[in-house]
Amino acid sequence: MSSQKNLSVYQSKFSAPEQIGINIKKSIAKLNKSKSKKFKQIPFVIAPITYNKFIFDDKFMIFGFLQIETDYRDYLSPFDQDLVPLYEQAFSISSTVMNYEKKRVELNIESKLQSGLKDFNFLIEYFSNIPNQDYQYLAQLLSSHQQQCVETISHYQDIQHKCMSRIINEEDILQAQIDYEQYLDEHIKRNYKDSDLYMVKLCTANYENQDMEIKKFYISDSLVDFMGVDIRKISKQKLLETLMKETRTQGHQRLRRTIERLQLLQDGQISYQQPILTTDGIHCISNFNIEILEWPQRPKYIGKRDIYAQITKIELSQEQLQLICETRESQMKYKNHQYSNLFDQFQNEVHSEIFLEKFYPHTQDSS
Repeated sequence: MSSQKNLSVYQSKFSAPEQIGINIKKSIAKLNKSKSKKFKQIPFVIAPITYNKFIFDDKFMIFGFLQIETDYRDYLSPFDQDLVPLYEQAFSISSTVMNYEKKRVELNIESKLQSGLKDFNFLIEYFSNIPNQDYQYLAQLLSSHQQQCVETISHYQDIQHKCMSRIINEEDILQAQIDYEQYLDEHIKRNYKDSDLYMVKLCTANYENQDMEIKKFYISDSLVDFMGVDIRKISKQKLLETLMKETRTQGHQRLRRTIERLQLLQDGQISYQQPILTTDGIHCISNFNIEILEWPQRPKYIGKRDIYAQITKIELSQEQLQLICETRESQMKYKNHQYSNLFDQFQNEVHSEIFLEKFYPHTQDSS
């Protein structure tokens, strides 16, 4: 109870989102001039209300698109709207590329908001005051992440200053990003097969905004097929939502997931089990192996996390894959049977109508 009270006190300190490291794109409302002399028109600012999600709810997004819940409660269904990640509000998909040569779908991302709070010490203190081992450990990880955030922002500011002073050319930074993507492609080609279920998240630093951005997602064709996605019928945003949706309805499971994400940023790799729900309703438990691919050959002025990829590989046993395949075949046969029955019923009704019209026309007239 006291922890919730402390959190409310911390929240009330923030009168504007900019105070906690969120930049909101604002616009000035354009009004027609009034001819009345009694009233004075004052221009006002229009700002999106999405930042409220980062401040006043029981969920926060902190630097690096990391979602933190202050109340890891249970949900009855994985389809609950509150399980949709906050960071979906922070970016949109600008374009989709079907890369047939590399057998993957590529989603190019456009950022709408920054990646989250840069000062989240109030969350560290909040979790520190909860007498629970997992919450205490979460506070420790958040403390380390806060320190790393401070150092990262300072580094971004230094690079931006050097760019403005012409010490570093922006063209060189863009070329470095291109070179890293080639390095990433070579790594995937060497270490992953076409049949592997994997997704890649490409992140880069935005020195001008002093923040990190998600630039691209690569999704293997095998993962798209496994999830039961028909790429011709699903929207690009829905595709990403399907792959990233949280399926852990139990609060303690999502708390462990948050801890694992923070551990990943510290250690560079992690493995865990997670439930998956395909688009056609098949549930299974799979092993997730995630690595952060840094770039040893990067230019000296670029930090090791200024550009990196997070590669998630999903592993299932042959027995699981066989069972999923059989389940899909069974579902397809059932749907075809249902369709066949409906078609037969429709044909019978048509033949019945023809029969009545031919031999009993007076019954049709009376209706």
